[in-house]
Amino acid sequence: MRKREAIDTHRYHFASASDDMLHFGGGNHACPGRFLAQESLKLMFVYLLTNYDFKLAEEHAKAPKLVARNLIAMPNMGVPILFKERGLST
Repeated sequence: MRKREAIDTHRYHFASASDDMLHFGGGNHACPGRFLAQESLKLMFVYLLTNYDFKLAEEHAKAPKLVARNLIAMPNMGVPILFKERGLST
């Protein structure tokens, strides 16, 4: 979001196809299904966030540290996340 505000408003989107972002290919051979993938992910996240409550397990009460992998800092995928459907009593 910060890059879109500072540099170019049309460049750094999830489904943008350029030579430096090869998620979906580039140029004339860019994947036409990238927009379907983008909208499917958005709908999935909206459904999960509106219908479920999430929290970290008790032993991981603080935010987990990032894990460095190949010049990329990623969240620790081994941290358990608890979730329950909203409206249900426990």
